[in-house]
Amino acid sequence: MTAVALAELMRAVGERPAQGDLDGVLKLVWPMISNVADLPAADAVLKPQKINTGWVLNDDSPSALRKSIAHAFANVGRAEFVRDGARASLLGYWLAAQLSRDDEACPETTKR
Repeated sequence: MTAVALAELMRAVGERPAQGDLDGVLKLVWPMISNVADLPAADAVLKPQKINTGWVLNDDSPSALRKSIAHAFANVGRAEFVRDGARASLLGYWLAAQLSRDDEACPETTKR
């Protein structure tokens, strides 16, 4: 049941950037990776974030899931740049990079 719900949620996450709902993507994905209630603001870029503590993502999560979530954050960064140009924040890219970096730093997650 959880796998079906997660798949449906990730499908919704994939559709939202095309609809222009970038904040909606962040609000859906952030609780997956962090138990910190507040979504980071644009000034959180280049500052470590508390991740791997959310309801979906933890230190034992499969690498494919981690990459899928990082991809969702990168899509937000790309869509924001297309929309805002040089005024775009780097938050989506930053969260994607942090997830990817943490995935590379944990060799046990790359085996899945």
